[in-house]
Order: sequence, then C-alpha cells, then structure tokens
Amino acid sequence: MFYLLYWTVSLILITLYILFIFLYIKCWRQLPFFYSTEGYRPKTIISVLIPARDEQDSIVHCLEAIAHGNYPHMLFEIIVIDDHSDDKTPQYVL
Repeated sequence: MFYLLYWTVSLILITLYILFIFLYIKCWRQLPFFYSTEGYRPKTIISVLIPARDEQDSIVHCLEAIAHGNYPHMLFEIIVIDDHSDDKTPQYVL
C-alpha cells in the first residue's frame, strides 16, 4: 500500500515538474530579444576579474578576446589576479 502511494506521489511530482519546465521555456521564448541601437552609448564602468594560476598558455588569448570586445575601452578595466603562478603568467600579463 505504501509503495502505491509513493509511486503515485512521485508520478504527480514528476508530471508537475515537466509542466513547469515547459511553461518556463514557453515564457522564456516569448521575451523580446535585445537589439543594440546605433546611438546607444554605455555609461557603466565595469571591471573584469581574471583569476589565474599557471595559465601562461591561455592568458594571452583570454586578454585578447576581452580587448577585442565591442564595449568602450575607456569604460572597463581588466584585473588579473595571480595566485602564485610557477610559470611565466605574470610576465605575459604585463
């Protein structure tokens, strides 16, 4: 008797979960997509924090990818946090 109740409650909860997920997906797809207009100029200053330890092979690519973004360079700073690297990560950042 207990197992029947257990499986019934489980199936109800699983069904509700699946319905909520579908409802979430439906509502998410109805949100308007954000398009940047040509006259828009950001005003918020941001800081990009990059924790690194022994990342000499990938730190340069990471910094270049951030620098080639379309956010105005005067409004962001990149801070690399070195965690006692044993390689040449600090030299590549400078």
